[in-house]
Amino acid sequence: MPADDPTTVALLGSTGKLGGWVLEALLDDGYQVRALVRRSDKLQAYADRPNLTVLQGSSDNEDTLSELIDGCSAIIATLGSPDKDTLVCTPSAKALVSAIKKRAGSQPAPRIIWSSSEGVNNGKKQAQLYGCADNCLPSCNCFGWGFFGFMQYFCIIPFVISHAVWDDMATAEDALTSDEDIHMRTVIARPTIFGPISEAKAFSDEWRSEGGDQVGYMLKAPSDKPPGIYINKKSIAKFLVDAVTNEEWDGKEPVHLFQGA
Repeated sequence: MPADDPTTVALLGSTGKLGGWVLEALLDDGYQVRALVRRSDKLQAYADRPNLTVLQGSSDNEDTLSELIDGCSAIIATLGSPDKDTLVCTPSAKALVSAIKKRAGSQPAPRIIWSSSEGVNNGKKQAQLYGCADNCLPSCNCFGWGFFGFMQYFCIIPFVISHAVWDDMATAEDALTSDEDIHMRTVIARPTIFGPISEAKAFSDEWRSEGGDQVGYMLKAPSDKPPGIYINKKSIAKFLVDAVTNEEWDGKEPVHLFQGA
């Protein structure tokens, strides 16, 4: 495999609800995909796709990641920690940075396209602007926060998601931006809340129907008023795949994603 092959993308999180859409988009667009999974049987349905290589292992193992990214021009990560006792984002980000540093000089550094979340680190400034999407109580203010921002960060996260999981995403961002050379080749995407809310498993019929046929996104700066609250997973995946060939946001302010046309 030639070094830094522009058609080869490494994928972390391919069996997840967002990663599944990224996997299908990459394969359909003709990329060579190297997907790292804990259980290879989860991608058995794609066994006949000639442009997919499946590696089995853990995303927080530096040696495994070194093998995964060999010859890749870009890495897309859609990792998420399942609960406060199983935090995967930070250790995976640190292992990825170490793996890239280890091969420095032998191959060009790949670009990293990392899916994080709205409200992480300085993204909380934008979350404070959430009102009621200008539909019911646009001027509603809860202790300096818009209504939806207040509900998300003071009610939903502490009791449903847990701050440990949120902090895991924040420290993962910090790990990716700690090295200037790697930071300048990194895109951090912060989608707003996924919608529609569903417990459907990736690759199921219900999962495929989520969000209907609407696929599109818009980008906003942290200081901009959020245009809405939800974005479906297909639209997030579209941005992540588009970013493989679009270097506009490399090393800049994290991208804030919202549903678009």
